[in-house]
Amino acid sequence: MKLTRSEPLEFLFKDLEVKIESNTILDRVSGVVHNGEILAVMGPSGSGKTTMLNTIAGRTTAQSGEITLNQQKLTKLLRQRMCYVLQEDLFFSKLTLWETLYFAAMIHLPDKMPRSEKLSRIDQIIDALDLEDCKNTAIGDQAQRGLSGGEKKRASIACQLLTDPDIMLLDEPTSGLDSSTAYTLMQLLKKYTAESNKAIIVTIHQPASQIFHMFTRLLLLAKGQVAYFGAAEKTLDFFEGVGLMCEPHYNPADFILETVKKDEATLQTILKAAENKRFTEDWPLELRWNTNDRNKTSGADSPSMLYEFEEDNSEPQNGFIPGGNTHDVTKSACVAINYTKRDLEDGVDVECVKTEGFSPENMSRWPTCFWTQYKMLNWRTFKQSRGRILSKYAISNALVLAIVVGLLWFQMERSHKTIRDRMGMIFFTVIFWGLSPVFDGITSFPSERPIILKERAAGSYRLSAYYLAKMTSELPLVIILPSVATTIIYWMAGMKGVAEFFATMGIIILNALNGQGIGLLIGAWIWNMQLALTFTSTSMLTMLLLGGFYTTQFPPWLFWARYVSIFSHPFSAVCILEFSDTPPIPCANVTVTEYPRCGQNGTEFITAEMLLIDSGTKLPMYLYVLALLIFTIMFRIVGYWVLRFRTKPH
Repeated sequence: MKLTRSEPLEFLFKDLEVKIESNTILDRVSGVVHNGEILAVMGPSGSGKTTMLNTIAGRTTAQSGEITLNQQKLTKLLRQRMCYVLQEDLFFSKLTLWETLYFAAMIHLPDKMPRSEKLSRIDQIIDALDLEDCKNTAIGDQAQRGLSGGEKKRASIACQLLTDPDIMLLDEPTSGLDSSTAYTLMQLLKKYTAESNKAIIVTIHQPASQIFHMFTRLLLLAKGQVAYFGAAEKTLDFFEGVGLMCEPHYNPADFILETVKKDEATLQTILKAAENKRFTEDWPLELRWNTNDRNKTSGADSPSMLYEFEEDNSEPQNGFIPGGNTHDVTKSACVAINYTKRDLEDGVDVECVKTEGFSPENMSRWPTCFWTQYKMLNWRTFKQSRGRILSKYAISNALVLAIVVGLLWFQMERSHKTIRDRMGMIFFTVIFWGLSPVFDGITSFPSERPIILKERAAGSYRLSAYYLAKMTSELPLVIILPSVATTIIYWMAGMKGVAEFFATMGIIILNALNGQGIGLLIGAWIWNMQLALTFTSTSMLTMLLLGGFYTTQFPPWLFWARYVSIFSHPFSAVCILEFSDTPPIPCANVTVTEYPRCGQNGTEFITAEMLLIDSGTKLPMYLYVLALLIFTIMFRIVGYWVLRFRTKPH
């Protein structure tokens, strides 16, 4: 794999402390990793391994501590030269492996890089991770068979390797894999660090002995504290030093975890020995405590700063600055993981660099421009949504219902006797194509939301680009079925002419887009699916009752309610198209029950205008269409701001 070899670097984190409410998750955790090394973070469940990775990646706020990186500006590095592979493999299931990598390459690699070079890098990574045989296989999910667990994990790593990162953070990469697949995966990572001179920090729960011996350094956590840090091969020597012996040919990883979980007295002995080691030459110089640190209390002096930086006037050694000296701005960057309001809202992992003369506003906030992001998101969303919106079940449902409606109202007589029946057909059509997109919009978010959160936390693209792409990519898909169904119903039922047909078609499509906007809003607002469906059913049934078909006589104090219903406006607009040229109906041919106006003030004929007013349609058609258009735009705008707030990284 022709990736660049990293320059010498030292990634250091010292005395990280993370608290959630009153619980201390990390308590003065320290470590360091260099090029060509794998730092394994081990510990029992709940020991703080994932929290530590999240803190390093800037996704969890720390109360105190220090993180330094030499010879590079950390903001650019964390955004472009560091990658984070989550424990859970999150992908769009309809895309193939190659398409997934293609999207990642186009969205993460800079615009100035030629497309041919991006495609070449995809091929190199596929070959390096042995994914050639499955590159045209769909990712898959529970409903669709696709990649295996090991292939998905390698796919997750491949997406991150595209950016050629200098430091990789991996959270439980072997979780859910069999021993052989896990060993193969770790071999690939070991080869990657050696050949490309990269650094890897990996959390792992209980590795096999073969995997354990691949680690360069080991950081052992227990109850959020450092139980051991140093060379992995010297771990057992440390335990022997406190009287804890490992049996020959016993898996060191199993022994370590069993020992720290044995009992409280044993754990305290290990933690005390690890703390004493921090003052000795066995502890890395850059992490070493002095005697004044024994009574050290963590915490920043100012609530606006996450980390406390101590002046270190020691001389650089081997190109590095021990202790993270922040005064030499040309050699190191000492950062506090501290978000600005603007960065949080835009979903960027931003680290405020504590170097003189640095301005966060000057950095490149996105790997690609808005147009590239929008274009690629539009491409991906279309491929993913096509199978859902135009599934064989959705197509069958639309066609069957359209044919049934067409048969029930087949070439119905156009007279005063069938006016109410034709209104029923119009109302059903409006209701169906107003409701279907609502539920589709709601159900589309649960599968996409985790991926959006992951990509947004990594600062992959603007939220506005995603939201706009989702609307435009699904636009042609959303209008296909309503158009086909409306065409079948309109001509089978024998409604009016060609001009009215196209106008009706436009109103039904606008009605469907309005429903989609409502679905996107509810899906972004309510993440509990059961609550979302309950809320939608209740609100839509209320809108249906206020739509103007079931009752036209509203109480005087409730006259405004009809105009709130999203179904009232398209129903009234189509009724105007269908009944505006109805010839006058002689009162002699109808009953007073059917048309109460007959006999009042000498009324002898019921005109089309009277007919529409009695059905509740009192405004010009353009006002109903305008109201529908306003609803459509308003729901989308509100949906964007709700999504922006709900997916804001914390």
